[in-house]
Amino acid sequence: MKKAFTLSEVLITLVIIGVIATLTIPALMSNSREQETLVKLKKVYSTMTNAVRIAEVKKGCSIGSWYNATSKNSAEEFFNNYLKPYLQVLKVCTNYSDCGYEKSSPWSTLAGTDVNWHIMDSPTTRKFFYLADGVFIGVRTGDYGGENGTAQYGSNIKFIIDLNGPKEPNTYGQDVFYMTGVSKKGLVPFCYKYTTTQVDNDCKEGGNGECCLQKIINDGWTFSSDYPL
Repeated sequence: MKKAFTLSEVLITLVIIGVIATLTIPALMSNSREQETLVKLKKVYSTMTNAVRIAEVKKGCSIGSWYNATSKNSAEEFFNNYLKPYLQVLKVCTNYSDCGYEKSSPWSTLAGTDVNWHIMDSPTTRKFFYLADGVFIGVRTGDYGGENGTAQYGSNIKFIIDLNGPKEPNTYGQDVFYMTGVSKKGLVPFCYKYTTTQVDNDCKEGGNGECCLQKIINDGWTFSSDYPL
């Protein structure tokens, strides 16, 4: 007599395989996306901080002095003189449509509120570009305020990094991260001065998310169990 599986045994085996696949495949896919995000983030972090460091050495001055507050093309000059020569820039864009986004303020916080960053043509205060690997970078050397909407300049230069450009989720801490340029420190996470508690309180479900890059670094370039993914 030939031994073989019965139909019921085969069906039971297939059901078990299906259940296991249902339980494990989503987790594997999620872990794969997380690792991809970490790899891209670590790469762009290294690329941008190294470019700033090289520019500071080459130009003999700290990033805090790279912009000229009296120039009508402050951001344009900042980008052309100090960033572009040391980066592989794929494309420079001037407004949200040109950059591939559907609206001028496309990003949101972890709480779901709009981020106060506008992609607009303003050579005085901001510049936008894509790196060769498709990462979108926004640089803001100042902002508008005061009387008659005059340009205002702060002590820090701000960078927004969108790992996958216009693709969703366009949310702080998930595919969008925040950095700042500081004299004598170079390019650092926006919350570099915050305590661990302050960082964790910002980078959590319902939080803002500006500090998520700092949280990832604090946790050894990993997504900890309490990371808001």
